Amino acid sequence: MSIGRQLLEELRRDEEIRVELSRELIPEIIRDKGLRRAVLIALSREMVTKDDVKELKEYIDKRTDEVNRRIDGMLNEVNRRIDGMLRWIIGLIVGMWA
Repeated sequence: MSIGRQLLEELRRDEEIRVELSRELIPEIIRDKGLRRAVLIALSREMVTKDDVKELKEYIDKRTDEVNRRIDGMLNEVNRRIDGMLRWIIGLIVGMWA
């Protein structure tokens, strides 16, 4: 087995060695413009963009508006029922006094 394959197997097995190697490579990545660029491109795929935030805000606003409309509808229904019951009670009281 080649030394390269042995190294890969060792890195896969031992997290401590992977971390140490990563720490050794970081200064090289920082110095090399091409490596820096590659890392930044890879990281940028994982980052949230302003458009992502805007899209999420629009989604949340839409859902909030839907929930508020449902609550308003329920409150209107409750108010309608209370008004109906009050009218019935008032009618009953007036009928008893008449």
